[in-house]
This record gives sequence, structure tokens and C-alpha cells, in this order.
Amino acid sequence: MMTFDIRDLLGMRQSISLTAPLAGRLTTLADVPDPVLCGQILGNGLAIDPVDQMLAAPCDGVVTLVHRARHGLTMTLANGAQLLLLIGVDTYRLGGDGFVSHIAAGRRVWTGDPLISFDMDALAHKARSLLISVVVLGEAFQMSPVVTDRLVAFGEQLATVRRNRAIPRAAAWKTADACR
Repeated sequence: MMTFDIRDLLGMRQSISLTAPLAGRLTTLADVPDPVLCGQILGNGLAIDPVDQMLAAPCDGVVTLVHRARHGLTMTLANGAQLLLLIGVDTYRLGGDGFVSHIAAGRRVWTGDPLISFDMDALAHKARSLLISVVVLGEAFQMSPVVTDRLVAFGEQLATVRRNRAIPRAAAWKTADACR
């Protein structure tokens, strides 16, 4: 006799594949010059040093928030995970200059859909860093280990996001000590 768990029916246990939201050099969050991101205070993830100027959806989901400065957004994935995508470091201070949002909160997106375009040349002179951060928010979900320090093409398979089976208490007290 087969039994079903409601979480299976709702997709709450499934792994979600992430693709590269743009081309560039794949690295770790430890390389992002921001203590909250590199210390993985918000969650685990990866970073990409971009060669493209269009950030696309790394997977299917629903856009839950587009920052008013248009430098980032949050997506909710089918398994319930929240994914934060940020363009650069301290780019919120630009008040939206150099960014064009192609999506609104509440909209369903599919892998590869355009989300935010940005003027890389203009931002290079105004931002501390152009690294694109992709972060799984909180500790309930984790991103699979990623092979970093390599070039990735737009749409290339990067990682999976799945529910974290065991959440260690010590993980809640991460610090930015590991930042480079």
C-alpha cells in the first residue's frame, strides 16, 4: 500500500534546479565584499562576476519582491524556498540609476525570463562590486555544493535548492569571519 505525505503533493520536498542567471565567473559568497552576504547571514548561495548585463530567472517561481532601487528581487520557488538575487554591492544607494526592471512583484516567471537589466559600465564606477549574489534565504533550505572558480554560460546548470533536513543550531550564529 502506498502512502502519501501532503508535503510531497504540494512540492515542498522537491529539489529545484538552478541555472546561471547570466554568464560570468562563478565564485562563492565569501568573495562578495559585504559582511552580511559573505558571512552567509541571510543564507547560503553563490556569486557570479558578470559578463552579461541582463539578470534572468535561474528557475521557475513567483517574484515576491522587486526592490524599489531595482538592484535586486526575491523569488519564491515551488518547494517554498525564497531566493534572493542582488546585483552588486551597495547598489541600492544608486536609487535605481543604471537598472531597468522587467518584472513586477506577484508575477510568475520561467527559467530564463528577463528580470533586471543593468548598465555594467556605469555601475563599475559607482558600486563597490558588480558581483551578482544568488542566496537561498534562511536555513530551512540549502543550495547543493557548487563547483566554483570557473566560467559559466547563461542557462548552464549550477546547483539545486532543497529542504535542509537537519538545521544545526550553531548555523544561526554565523559570522562574517570567513569573508575574504
